[in-house]
Amino acid sequence: SANKQIDEFKGMDIEGIRKAADDYKSKFEKAQKDAEEKAQAMQFDFALTNALAGAKAKNAKAVKALLDLDSLKLNGEEIVGLKEQIEKVRAENSYLFESDKKAPEVVRPTGGVAPTQTTEEAFGKMGYMARLALKKSNPNLYQELTKKEQ
Repeated sequence: SANKQIDEFKGMDIEGIRKAADDYKSKFEKAQKDAEEKAQAMQFDFALTNALAGAKAKNAKAVKALLDLDSLKLNGEEIVGLKEQIEKVRAENSYLFESDKKAPEVVRPTGGVAPTQTTEEAFGKMGYMARLALKKSNPNLYQELTKKEQ
């Protein structure tokens, strides 16, 4: 039976098996390298997105398009060189970032008279929007003036 087993081994293509094993090994190493590169790219993208959110970018995609991504390197959780590039983009395209200044408050006109100082005469000249503003801001005064108007 040993001779029979040896004859079966003689019929096998050892070089073909070795070549197939080497092919599978190289495919495995390539797949492992590709997976590692994808994971690093995802980490870089996540860190970049977080950094842009921290810089108050209104549209991260638009800001990314203006960055030189090839010169940026991920070092742990920090991206080396990003701060300088963001400052440059902010200086050239400030509209892409939220302002630190408080937005102006929009106030509706009340017909030239403040709602708390409204007289009967001024109330009679007020338009609909001004009366509505008075009703919202000082309902008691509004009630008094409407009763006197009738």
